Amino acid sequence: MADGFGIKPDQIRNVSPQFTSAGEELLRAIEEAQRELDAFGAPWGDDEMGSQFANGGEGNPGYLANAQKAFESFRQLAEALGGLGGLTKAMADQTERADEAVAGHLGSFDGPMGGIESRIRGL
Repeated sequence: MADGFGIKPDQIRNVSPQFTSAGEELLRAIEEAQRELDAFGAPWGDDEMGSQFANGGEGNPGYLANAQKAFESFRQLAEALGGLGGLTKAMADQTERADEAVAGHLGSFDGPMGGIESRIRGL
């Protein structure tokens, strides 16, 4: 049987900026990759085969549509990763507020549980 668990809001709060930074770094890398690919222009040419490669055919998307979808997905991933920074900070803040509220309620009891607030805050 488990001995219990503990959450340390300060430790969670301290790592939240790393998620934000990672999301920003990933977004910069995605934008750089997009610029590098755009710099190639249209090396597939403008003949029928090049057009089919770029635009697709027979109900299949071509390179351009697939590349656009891929970069949109990469951007969404970067935004989600960066958003974890705010979410983890909010989780740490909420956990801390909940712990303080519980400790305050327990500390207000008379009898054998009286004074437990100071012991809970010390955990």
